[in-house]
Amino acid sequence: MAKKIYDIKPPKTAHKKEKTRKESKVSFDEVKIKKSVTRSIKDEPLITQHHHKKEEHSIWQSILVVSLIIVVMVGVYLFFKLPKADIVIWPKVDNMSFKQTIIADKTATSVNVAKFVIPAQYFQATKTISQDFQATGSASNEGKATGTITIYNKYDPPASFTFRAGTHFMSDSGKLFVVLQKVVIPA
Repeated sequence: MAKKIYDIKPPKTAHKKEKTRKESKVSFDEVKIKKSVTRSIKDEPLITQHHHKKEEHSIWQSILVVSLIIVVMVGVYLFFKLPKADIVIWPKVDNMSFKQTIIADKTATSVNVAKFVIPAQYFQATKTISQDFQATGSASNEGKATGTITIYNKYDPPASFTFRAGTHFMSDSGKLFVVLQKVVIPA
């Protein structure tokens, strides 16, 4: 009689064969039978459904990884090989003048945009403003301000120098000084 060969053993038969392997205390006749059973068990590969699922799952994982690697490689290749364009936009520049001559005409009744004419009126107004201020009560009539200036004679060759009354001197800050009497500066 032909033996049935299971590609995938049902769980019940797989557990039965494992139990037969575990039995140890048996008679001599039973040992001969068990040897034949264990030999047949060893000859037949023991494949469970769980093991088959792992192989099937790992095949899909490897297919997914390989396809992902191919997609990344194609993307990198296309990134470097496809044509590129650098676009620079320069705005058109026009010089515009906002100066316009407009005519204000007393005879015009409305605004004429085409001729740049606007209506105008001539009027004259006079205003008078007055205000009272209180006096402080103090006044100074001491005359003009006076002060002292220093004059150096650095002429080469050395010689005396004379300034007559009314000579004007101007400082760096723009102040004006007038000599009131004749001044002689020695060498």
